[in-house]
Amino acid sequence: MDVFNKQLQSVYLLTQIEELQKQILDLKTQRSSKTQQPALESKTKRSRWTSQEDQKLLQLVKKHGVRSYAFLAEQMQDKLPDQVYFKIRYLKQLYQNSKEDSRVCNQYKDWFSFLSQCM
Repeated sequence: MDVFNKQLQSVYLLTQIEELQKQILDLKTQRSSKTQQPALESKTKRSRWTSQEDQKLLQLVKKHGVRSYAFLAEQMQDKLPDQVYFKIRYLKQLYQNSKEDSRVCNQYKDWFSFLSQCM
């Protein structure tokens, strides 16, 4: 009788383990299906800024100001809001450093003239 009870317990435990494995598998498929949904990040690829993108961003900032990085990124179509934020922040820091260094990078002269008017 004791052996029979142990066998019943082991069968019960095995069925419990199988049910838990099924639940875990279901949770994994739910999680993977959520990540497969199209998102803004999947639409854009992180890449270096081109000079055309720099000029486009400068024109957008001149026209609309820096009211919303999400708005600017939407207008850029290839960039995320955090990419726009970090690019503008980098240019502001570069401008501050150029004041101290007096060697202005030719690539960003347009930005520096715009930032000098704003600051």
